[in-house]
Amino acid sequence: MKYELPCDIVKDLLPNYIDGLTNDSSTESVEAHLKQCDVCKEQYETMIKDYQKPALRENVLDAAAEQEKTLFCKIN
Repeated sequence: MKYELPCDIVKDLLPNYIDGLTNDSSTESVEAHLKQCDVCKEQYETMIKDYQKPALRENVLDAAAEQEKTLFCKIN
C-alpha cells in the first residue's frame, strides 16, 4: 500500500515536480494526489500557466537581480 501525501506536502513539492526534480516515487505520489484533489490540481495548473509566461519569469528574475545588486552595494 502506497503512502498518500497530504496537501501541504504536495504543495511543497509542486515547484520541484514542475521542474522535473522529484524522484520517481515522489513524482508518482504527486501525480496520484493531483488526480484526486481538485484544490492541489488547481494550484498546479495555475503554477504551470505562470511558469509558461516568459515575461513573468523575466520580471521575477530582473527583480531578484536588482535586489542582489542593491544588497551588494550596501555591503560594499
